[in-house]
Amino acid sequence: MRRKISLVIVLLISFLLAACQPTPDEVFIIEKDTGRMMEKASSDENGTVADALGLPDGNYTFETTDTSGRVKVSVDAEMITPDVDYLPIARVTGRSFTEQDVENIYNALCDGATPVSEDAPMPKPFYQQTLDGLLELRDSGNLDKYDSIEDLDAAIQEVMAQVASAPEHAVPIALNSSFNSSGIARILCVQNDAIVSDLFVINSTQAERGVYSDFIRDVFNRTEFAHQSAYGQAVTASYALTRDANIILPQISEQEALAKAGQVISTLGLDDFTCTGRRIAPLFDAPTAEMKAACKSVYEFMFTRSVNSVSVTYTNDILSSPPNDPNTVSEPWMYEKVRIFVDDHGIYAYMWNAPCTVTEILNDKATLLPFDQIKKIFANMILVKYGDYIGDDASKNISIHITQIRLGLARVTEQDNNAYGLLVPVWDFFGTYDEGIGYPIGLDGYESLLTINAVDGSIIDRSKGY
Repeated sequence: MRRKISLVIVLLISFLLAACQPTPDEVFIIEKDTGRMMEKASSDENGTVADALGLPDGNYTFETTDTSGRVKVSVDAEMITPDVDYLPIARVTGRSFTEQDVENIYNALCDGATPVSEDAPMPKPFYQQTLDGLLELRDSGNLDKYDSIEDLDAAIQEVMAQVASAPEHAVPIALNSSFNSSGIARILCVQNDAIVSDLFVINSTQAERGVYSDFIRDVFNRTEFAHQSAYGQAVTASYALTRDANIILPQISEQEALAKAGQVISTLGLDDFTCTGRRIAPLFDAPTAEMKAACKSVYEFMFTRSVNSVSVTYTNDILSSPPNDPNTVSEPWMYEKVRIFVDDHGIYAYMWNAPCTVTEILNDKATLLPFDQIKKIFANMILVKYGDYIGDDASKNISIHITQIRLGLARVTEQDNNAYGLLVPVWDFFGTYDEGIGYPIGLDGYESLLTINAVDGSIIDRSKGY
């Protein structure tokens, strides 16, 4: 979907674009060069004070169109910068979860629950929930997944037998936070003898870049959660559902929900993480623009690492996956983030991807390009990027609206050093893009449509990690 563009082609396109927009004093087309980036990171310059970047007063506004007239860009964006004098550059490396991490996660999410064996029978109230649901189907005449009333009745009889033979209470076992030979620690636990919660903590057996953990409070809800929110693929598309009249919002206030999420972060010992995003997450089996029935929802809070009080900017990108090129040195690497979902009953679900360790602050006073240069780079490269996306398809038109421009940190992969990444200052341009085939992508506010390295002006492709 995204092609590599040679410097010659980029310069040619930039020349052609000049006919459709005000000609900038200088066109900035910066090739990626990690060596140059490292030189700047380790320089002994005094750095750039954030207040001296030359930001506009109020929103930044701008409009442009490519030569074909098929890519239209409008900007009316709030400028958001960290409340610090200087931004740092730091080196990070991925790490595996430890048994202590597993215990911390369990204590944060499963306090008061009873750990149980995976193959042990559940208590009566657990099976009773299933039985009640089947009986409700029987009374309504709704066969759901069953082919006939006879099949439904057989299922009812089977669950009734489970209820009859099940213990009254969950049978506890000692908490086991160790990892098996596949690098997985799994803990099932029962709350109130009725709700079975599932916690996975996974260290990839092939590369530490695949480590993650997740938790669902009620295993019966795993399907509806995974479809919409768990892996981030449908979040931005399904966010349109939050504007539907049928959406059922949590009754708990957002501040109360955030406090619960913050307590989890505290129990995990993630004192250097901050909440960098929040939204409503709809729970619906199929992300459609129109809901036929009521749709439940939960609060989602996103937490990312901070270095010297500057946070990594949250985006919807899940991982960097470099192209399958024999010359590449990088492997797929999930972006580090914690996502916590809260409903009226507490923590509904949680995910912690790719824990990292900051190994070194290379420069605590990075030298940044003035915003005048950044906006020139944006004016050219936003058209290049999405013009390349539509290619020669004359039926495609893209309308882009930038609503927020944020200065923060982003992780990029070091050249010829797959073990480390750099947290560098970047400008992210958030907004929506609309191909006119349904609804805009990015309504949730966390779709970065262009990421510019604030130090050297190069374009960062978050899907590739550099």
